[in-house]
Amino acid sequence: MTNSAKLRRGLIGLGSAAFVLGWFGVGAADDHPAVLSLSNLVADVTALTEVPDERQADRTETVRRILHDYFNLPLIGRAVLGRHWRSITDAQKDAYQLAFREHTVQLVDGQLELISGGSLTILRTVPRNDRETFVYTRFQRDGDEPLEVRWRFRNRKEDGAPRIVDVTVEDVSLFATKRQEFAAIVEAEGIDGLVAALRAMQEASF
Repeated sequence: MTNSAKLRRGLIGLGSAAFVLGWFGVGAADDHPAVLSLSNLVADVTALTEVPDERQADRTETVRRILHDYFNLPLIGRAVLGRHWRSITDAQKDAYQLAFREHTVQLVDGQLELISGGSLTILRTVPRNDRETFVYTRFQRDGDEPLEVRWRFRNRKEDGAPRIVDVTVEDVSLFATKRQEFAAIVEAEGIDGLVAALRAMQEASF
């Protein structure tokens, strides 16, 4: 696997979501709420790398908090499930969202080393509409080619706070990739089969 492919794999773990990065430069739009949120995300994940291996439980809980604070996971979970969301029961929705959240925590926690030691440079911000903003960035790690990463933020209705709802690496939406994977499982085994598969992957990681 090439270095770029490994980085994409790490970012997909994130895209479920969070970079282990050094400090990064910001451009003229560094006072934009979405950019400030991304800056805080980087700072929190950088601090996470200092947690020793013997405190794995603490690190996992911190990953869970970071995902809650910076990503709209319930919205992402619905988007990843796509059209199947409308046809499942409330109990199945609850079970799926819990399994999706813990699956995402596992992915992020397991991929941190693949994307460590890099830098993220803010290139520009582009409003999509009244509630959404794209933040364009460049991820660079020594010895590897830079990757263009676009973060899609959506303001929450309740307080207007920006939360990440998608991450696109080199024009590939990480959550769209997940949607294809999940759809194949749901079509073959149903939503209960998908939940069981997510739980099995989580248990296998312990």
